[in-house]
Amino acid sequence: MHSEVVASRSAEQRDSRESRNGSPDAVSLAIIEQLQEDGRRPYAAIGKAVG
Repeated sequence: MHSEVVASRSAEQRDSRESRNGSPDAVSLAIIEQLQEDGRRPYAAIGKAVG
């Protein structure tokens, strides 16, 4: 039961971040930019940089 709720929430969050045409939103673009600069950057550093 718990894993179904978590999976459902994850899908809702993912869907809300995507625009209707499938293009990445501003946050996704910022994350991509961070990874292009350093593909091995830790998640915490990306989060601080993106906000």
